[in-house]
Amino acid sequence: MVSLLARTFLTFLATEIDDFIVYVLFFGQNKKSKASIFFGRLLATFVIAVLCGFVAQLLSKIPQNYLRFLGFVPFVLGIIRIFKKDDDDEETAPKTASLFLASFLLTCASSGDNVGIYIPFFVSMTFSQKLTSICGFVILQILWSLLQIKASDLPLVQKIIERFGRILVPVVFIVLGISIFFGL
Repeated sequence: MVSLLARTFLTFLATEIDDFIVYVLFFGQNKKSKASIFFGRLLATFVIAVLCGFVAQLLSKIPQNYLRFLGFVPFVLGIIRIFKKDDDDEETAPKTASLFLASFLLTCASSGDNVGIYIPFFVSMTFSQKLTSICGFVILQILWSLLQIKASDLPLVQKIIERFGRILVPVVFIVLGISIFFGL
């Protein structure tokens, strides 16, 4: 059991480390809607892990070639953010539901590496081991997101987001989208 939990932790860390800054910026720019982002991300993590568990159970392979098209999601989100009007009005702030959906889609789109690692990870496991690992991924995502929220609240990070966030977040999303599409 300890071995399974250690492998689950290492697998999670290996697939989530690259998204850390993206979500620190995302949480930092949306101070009043962090819960929407948090729950969108949590749901996406659960859905991806469960789907990978099923795919592994059926011994199917998701063609990596098709996963690259998920790169369009963060790319388009980045383009939209570049052209979005910069008003601090509460009335123009993103709606909670749209941030939930954006977080869900961004997490799904940037999960090509998760899929590529989760399926082989799950292939030789029993159902109870898969269930334990999926629960572990969800718990780790909760902790990881809380760490990202705390990091987004740091004064230095807030200063960077306030100063450069208008351009930094879209650029990070666009670069993430391009790297997913081209498999970089």
